[in-house]
Amino acid sequence: MRNYHYYNLLIVLPLAFLVIFFYYPILFILQKAFIQNGSFTFDVFTNIFQQNWQRSVIFFTFKQAILSLFFTLLIGLPITLVFSYYDFPFKDKIRAVLMVPFVLPGISVALGFILFYGQQGFVNKILSFFNLNIQILYSLKAILMAHVFYNVPLLVKMLSDTLESFNSNLIISSRTLGANRFISFFKVTIPCIMPALINVSVLIFLYCFMSFGIVLVLGDIKYTTIEVNIFIFVKHLLETEKGIALSCIQVLISLIMLTLSSIFTKKNERVLGLTKGPKQLSTPLFKKINSLKVISIIVLSLFLVFIISPLLSIFVYSFKTFLLFLTKLFQFDPYIGTYTYQPILNSVILGSLVALISLVISLLFRVSLSHCKYRKAIESLILLPLGISGITFSLGYLFIFKSAMHKPFMLLVIAQSIICLPFCYSSISAAIDSVGINLIHSAQSLGAGMKKTYIKVVLPLIYKPLITALSFSFAISLGEISSASMLANRFVTIPICIYRYISARQFASATNMSLLLIFTAIVVFSVGEKIKYLNFERN
Repeated sequence: MRNYHYYNLLIVLPLAFLVIFFYYPILFILQKAFIQNGSFTFDVFTNIFQQNWQRSVIFFTFKQAILSLFFTLLIGLPITLVFSYYDFPFKDKIRAVLMVPFVLPGISVALGFILFYGQQGFVNKILSFFNLNIQILYSLKAILMAHVFYNVPLLVKMLSDTLESFNSNLIISSRTLGANRFISFFKVTIPCIMPALINVSVLIFLYCFMSFGIVLVLGDIKYTTIEVNIFIFVKHLLETEKGIALSCIQVLISLIMLTLSSIFTKKNERVLGLTKGPKQLSTPLFKKINSLKVISIIVLSLFLVFIISPLLSIFVYSFKTFLLFLTKLFQFDPYIGTYTYQPILNSVILGSLVALISLVISLLFRVSLSHCKYRKAIESLILLPLGISGITFSLGYLFIFKSAMHKPFMLLVIAQSIICLPFCYSSISAAIDSVGINLIHSAQSLGAGMKKTYIKVVLPLIYKPLITALSFSFAISLGEISSASMLANRFVTIPICIYRYISARQFASATNMSLLLIFTAIVVFSVGEKIKYLNFERN
């Protein structure tokens, strides 16, 4: 009984952190929007919808998110099927390459697109030999391409996992009953994976709907979304009322989409429980070539070129100037308003603290929820920051923590910890669930208390997922630009630095800083893997 009471007390700290620094700012924004002079009103929203420009911004936000989702599904589904049903050389390495965009900051992706597809980019330099030129940047096309670049890897990852757990006996039964390959796919496989497909589609729609860095850099004034418009209203035009109204609209839409995602996630769990079974063996892609395999090879090859080209552009473009850039690290740079090394140091310190805080809060949540009957409800509260943009709750910080804005570092640490928390908690929760509750009960029945059980039994078994959670939290913080744009002021991080370079058309400096960002992320992941290896050897 005493242990259960301790669990209940333990949840107070992480829950208070989440309520104070996430839910309170969101509720404050909602209150500011609906209550004025002590009375309930819709005046702020009426003013927004009466303006043609604001209506067009809201319409465009929906339009680009829907089109981004459409093209992500159009391109991502065939690639998912290639990975699920075919075997080919370097499959695991290619799958790893496809996941690279998922951990890259949007500002670096946008820069890669500028270098590859811009007027002076690699594509137009090649086309100039044929007296041709294409205009992609600062248009809807650029935004859609960048969103596809980002979200297809997510689609491939989530749907591949579903298809790999799909019972191949269902397909065999349908084929035995006379259905050909295409009929069994559309009549059996698609209906069974539909909940998972809808779930990932909702997430992709939300990510595109709340996209900030990509739209900020690759969009023109005509292609402004709600997220970017909130930033412009609050930070540049100082019209906070309009920013608050747009934030409320965004929160409402996000909550609707997250509710749909939750419904389909539950249905997905039920369907997967019924369709789990032995996976269908993969067919060699380069043996017994037929027309379908030729199409699969072409689709996969083109997408790999699409993924690799913008990233390769950053490396190629910075090749000549990178060493010179390193020699100027300790010089003052007027384009960013500080010494060149400062954003790097700031981001490393910020990312380290964010990763540590996210890990501690996640562990406190997971340990305290082990015996909590409200676990599902509280977990939904923990995961909600996935669907609320950093711009929105950072706007709440501007009002609530106004006195701390002259020293924004701790606010940035807290805001980015909230952003990383759902990812970190999901990783740690899955790891602890894999340990098994029986093992924990066995340790406690032998006289170990809760604290000793987790330190001596659980943590040694899950140290690898813990290190992975730390690495990913650091990488997310390293590339996070939305909260930094709202709260940073004079505190310059690497993404803010890259954005300032791009705005000043200093593309050489922007690529060099992006390269440093990528190298920093690679070093962190490499050190994490090394630590996991050393721990494995020691154990």
